[in-house]
Amino acid sequence: MAAALGQPVEVRVPTTALEQQWRQRARHHLVRLAPGAAAPVRIATYAGLGELAVGSLVVLDEAHHLCGTWGRRILEALGPTQRVLGLTGTPPHDNPDWDTFLELVGRDPVTVDAPPLVRDGHLCPYLDLVWPVVADPDDLPELVQAGEALAEAERALGEALGLWVSTQLQEHWLELTEARFAGRTSLLVALARFQVARSRELPTDLPRDPELLAPLSLDDRARLLFACAPERPEVRQALGQAGYRTVRQRLVMDRDVGWQALAGAGTRTRGALEVLAEERAARGDGLRALLITDRDVEGDRLSARGLLKALVRDPRTDPLDPILVTGSVFWVDDDLWPRLAPRVPDLPWRVVGDHHEVDVTGWSTADRVALAPRLLEAGVTHCLVGPRHLLGEGWACPPVNCVLDLTGIRASVTVNQVRGRGLRLDPADPSKVATLWEILVLAPGLPGGDRMLQLLRERHRHTLGLDEHGRIRAGATRIDPRLEAGVGELAAEQDALRERSRRRLHDLAATAAAWAVGQDYLDRRSWRVTGRVATPRQRRIPTPELELELVPAHARSRVGLRVRYRVEAGLLAALGGGLLLALPLGPLSLVGLLPLGAAAWRASRRPPSLHRAALAAVHASLQSLGLAEGRLRHEGEESWVEGDSASSRLFAEAAAELLGPVRHPRYLLVEPGGRTWPVPAALGATREQADTLAAAWARHVGPCEVIWARQGRGREWLRTAWRTGSGAEVALVEVWE
Repeated sequence: MAAALGQPVEVRVPTTALEQQWRQRARHHLVRLAPGAAAPVRIATYAGLGELAVGSLVVLDEAHHLCGTWGRRILEALGPTQRVLGLTGTPPHDNPDWDTFLELVGRDPVTVDAPPLVRDGHLCPYLDLVWPVVADPDDLPELVQAGEALAEAERALGEALGLWVSTQLQEHWLELTEARFAGRTSLLVALARFQVARSRELPTDLPRDPELLAPLSLDDRARLLFACAPERPEVRQALGQAGYRTVRQRLVMDRDVGWQALAGAGTRTRGALEVLAEERAARGDGLRALLITDRDVEGDRLSARGLLKALVRDPRTDPLDPILVTGSVFWVDDDLWPRLAPRVPDLPWRVVGDHHEVDVTGWSTADRVALAPRLLEAGVTHCLVGPRHLLGEGWACPPVNCVLDLTGIRASVTVNQVRGRGLRLDPADPSKVATLWEILVLAPGLPGGDRMLQLLRERHRHTLGLDEHGRIRAGATRIDPRLEAGVGELAAEQDALRERSRRRLHDLAATAAAWAVGQDYLDRRSWRVTGRVATPRQRRIPTPELELELVPAHARSRVGLRVRYRVEAGLLAALGGGLLLALPLGPLSLVGLLPLGAAAWRASRRPPSLHRAALAAVHASLQSLGLAEGRLRHEGEESWVEGDSASSRLFAEAAAELLGPVRHPRYLLVEPGGRTWPVPAALGATREQADTLAAAWARHVGPCEVIWARQGRGREWLRTAWRTGSGAEVALVEVWE
């Protein structure tokens, strides 16, 4: 870009280590404009901003850091002659200073997903894997204490709490249901789970929704106590212990106790050692692992120093000759030191237990960090440990082919930065396939013990990667299909889940092949809806009327009888595909099992699939209103619109609303037989839109009536829908193609 513009370049970066990497790359790639002239690039950190050359191209690397003070300083330094190029793998969409970021880099970014970069050969193929570990309660004192505090508050309320819960469910289920489906509160869920946990029956007005039957969570218990007795001192104390506070009569999470406890658990170190042992078995001497933590100094939570000590003490990982580099220390495996000494400055060092510690006084952090890639590339070490502020962002180390994120970070921005450390191409290993590991700590039975699982699902909701069938898609279930299960189920199945990860790790050639590097692609995301029409009481499928012709096979002449039967749903399947008949035909009787599909049977009417007919109505409505374009496609239980990404997503979300639980729609479609359907939000903003869906429904499915669902008769229909069924199990699958 600088060459095309004919402008000098000013590069600004967040860290000194990244500054040094830019200098190395600039020396390698750029030439002087003329003999004796200065190189056309100047590099500095944001903290050491300095003046910007007039007419320069200003490159802002890791630009997501520019939402605060640094961003405002850059804005003040920019003049009318400069152009700005912001670079980041993780735009700070949720940052309060998002507008500052946009003011710097513009509102029309060029966005490139990881899959096309892999397919075009700019990033290496990668595989997301998970390794579950079940924590011992003794390793999670914060969760144990939070649970005890909540239990003490519940005991203090005594029978009053149980009576209050029962009263709320019996007398206020309608208001609670409406609030739940309108997204205002999840109190109904907490109330129902409380009853189930105490083996009490739920009101018959509540459907047996799996969400209502799940185990009580930490948030459920806090929400119940706050709703029941917010002024009680023991309740306020318990809520504080569990990480909550009240703001304007609302309960808000102040500290994520569950996540903090699980992320810092020593159990996670055990999981990391097990993963590295598996990686070593799969890759041998080719392993180049990076372990990233939050903390440097040891304490009561997982730290970089504690991790290095565990690595050198374990016979499975000691042969990896691990190295620890932080802002304050440089530690190495004891038996590695003789090979490493010639490569580091002549500094004092000492033996401490199973490792060597180097006095880093006089050895800059940037130089230490720059040494790490060279040590990995040369095979001096097979495992590098460090904190995320040094090694988790911007830092380039092409040999890394295995990344273990052992931080306590939750934000997808930072998580993606850590993942990116393993995706660089390695000139020394053209067949590199990176593995990106989640060490998933589970604590069934403890409040908050499912928090890491919850956040794993959230982080991967729109993160693309390979699933077990080689398809590139988003969602946690692409890592393992069982990651939608509850924490107790996953804990019971941890061996099976580990075995699936182990098999995928030991077949990285299949992963590389599935990425199809070099092959063509559309570079678009498509959203698909999976699931079938549910048949709760208000959604009974009309029984089709069949006209059947009976012809005795032995008759020389045509002797027959036309009869009409109403065939109940499921009857044919129960009879194994045939009907047992005993029919008097005047002087003739015929008794026998006549197989369906034989030439003697003829159906005068074969109704189309209700599932596909309903989706066809949604598709036709979106097209008629100009909201979506593209052809409707089906494959197995998946349906999607083969068009642009926006059309694909709009259809899939609308289809999921239609087929899923009746939640809080503005309008309902009610058929003559009483079957009720929610009008999706995309087609329910106005009565005209809902009428468009009704017209399409009449063409593809059958007659129906549009009813306003928020009052009067429509509200009664809505109550009935809530009471009698929760819809099909429907899922959205986000696919890249």
